[in-house]
Amino acid sequence: MQQIAVVKPDGQIKPTGKSTLSDEQITLMERWYQDQKERRDQRAANRLEDLIDELNAVTQWLQSDADSALVKSQTEPLLMALHDFRMTLARCLSKDS
Repeated sequence: MQQIAVVKPDGQIKPTGKSTLSDEQITLMERWYQDQKERRDQRAANRLEDLIDELNAVTQWLQSDADSALVKSQTEPLLMALHDFRMTLARCLSKDS
C-alpha cells in the first residue's frame, strides 16, 4: 500500500510526492473525511450528554450521602474546573454571536 495523499484537518486533500489523484480517488477521500467528521461530532455530542448525566449524578450524591471530608477536599479543584468550563463555554458562545 502506497500513500498517495494527505487529508488535512480542514478537509483539504494534498497529493504526496508526484502523485496525481483521479476524480474517483478525490471523491472517496472527501466521503471518508466527511464520515470521520460526522463520527467525531457525534462522539463529542455523546461526551457532552455523558458529562451532563455525570454532573447530575454527582449533584444527587452530594445532596444525599456525600462524606463531608471528601467534599471539603475536592471542593476547590471542582470549583476551579467548573469555572474554567464556564469561561470556555461563554467564550465559545460569544464567538458564534
